[in-house]
Amino acid sequence: MIRVTNPATEEVIREIREDSNENIDAKMELAASALLEWKNLSYQQRESLIQRFLTLLEQEREICSSQLTDELGTPVTDAKKEISDALVFVRYFLQETPKIFSSVEVRTSEQEEITECTPLGLVVALTQWSFPYLSSLKVIIPALLTGNVVIYRPSHYASMVGQKITELLYKAGVPKDVFQTIFGGSRSVERILVHPIDSVFYSGRPEGAKRVVDRLAGRYQVRLQLEMGGKDSVYVCDDADLASAAQRIALGAFAHSGQSQSSVERVYVHRKVSDPFLKSFTNEALKLKVGDPKQKSTVIGPLVRPQQRYLLEELIEEAKELGASVLTGGEVIEGKGICFPPTIVAGVTRNMRLMQEPIFGPLVGVLTVDNDDEAITRMGQTESGLTCGVFSQDRERALRILRRVPSGTGYWNCCDQMSASLPWSGWKASGLGITLSGEGIRSFVKFRGLHLQPL
Repeated sequence: MIRVTNPATEEVIREIREDSNENIDAKMELAASALLEWKNLSYQQRESLIQRFLTLLEQEREICSSQLTDELGTPVTDAKKEISDALVFVRYFLQETPKIFSSVEVRTSEQEEITECTPLGLVVALTQWSFPYLSSLKVIIPALLTGNVVIYRPSHYASMVGQKITELLYKAGVPKDVFQTIFGGSRSVERILVHPIDSVFYSGRPEGAKRVVDRLAGRYQVRLQLEMGGKDSVYVCDDADLASAAQRIALGAFAHSGQSQSSVERVYVHRKVSDPFLKSFTNEALKLKVGDPKQKSTVIGPLVRPQQRYLLEELIEEAKELGASVLTGGEVIEGKGICFPPTIVAGVTRNMRLMQEPIFGPLVGVLTVDNDDEAITRMGQTESGLTCGVFSQDRERALRILRRVPSGTGYWNCCDQMSASLPWSGWKASGLGITLSGEGIRSFVKFRGLHLQPL
């Protein structure tokens, strides 16, 4: 049984039955048997069902956002924004999928050539609890629109979100055998992957991704996509607007309690502006209200995984022992839930664990650099490569820097953002594959070339 606990009140708010091996086997078989009929529907028929889902999600946006706050401690303002962003994602897929899914015909003097795309088949979506609507719908919606059947296993930390997405899809008319939801932990994933499948999308921790890869060893025909987060960095140039940079980086590092795949965890600042930037950055961090996620003024709610506090405390203590200093934060706030304040550690070195290991919490290290080349080198000195940002008043300078840092997404004077129309992909150890944009839609189809020549 999954016990859904409100991280702010520490109360159990729902119990959800985990799927047994027998249930998982039955759901896998149902989905596989539904593939032919589903993919043979016209695109317009599938589109009408997803359009209905969009309408229902919009109608129930307040219920959905309230559940996000209850289940994950997401501050109410951020919860409402996540649902708004999810609506944008779905609208984008409805608009762009027909362009990719339609046949392309070329006629020459001797023959006709046609490019067609067809569904992959059975897609397994193993999604994370961080931004669970976005993480789930950016996979589920394009997969269904392009004619795939979907096995959806939401994170057990976001089981209520999983239930709600399933409820709305069924209410919209998506057949239950076409979209199957499985509740459970790592055991359920292992059981799912025993079955014949055509694609797996996984988002979450690297150790979970390794288990998926190990389970699929030798099954080279399975299309695999992995999202494993990053160790995201920003660089504050000597010509940056320091007040603006401090404000935006504080939100990019500490909003959602730093529990975003693309939260800023490393800040590099040019030596010429290091002192004034640190002063502004510290002041901005102190302005962010920590506490009850149901209060509109709250920016930072509780940690979803209470045990994460021990990693944060360990990294801070180690950095202090090696000569770093804590400018603000560093200790859990007393009360219900594990609320960790925005924590800035200065005087760090690149080899500290704080600057190398993914944190997933409101903790950031700041390191001073002498020039752009050093910043570029330092930003690339981790195994991850998800996002990076540059704060400068010179657009061309920022672009030169961004293009030299090995990461899938770059930001100029902003951070921790995601757009439906831009590809979202991790470089290096941050992942494999692409979601969002037209390229993300193509991830759920395979292509066929037809050469037609009359006798």
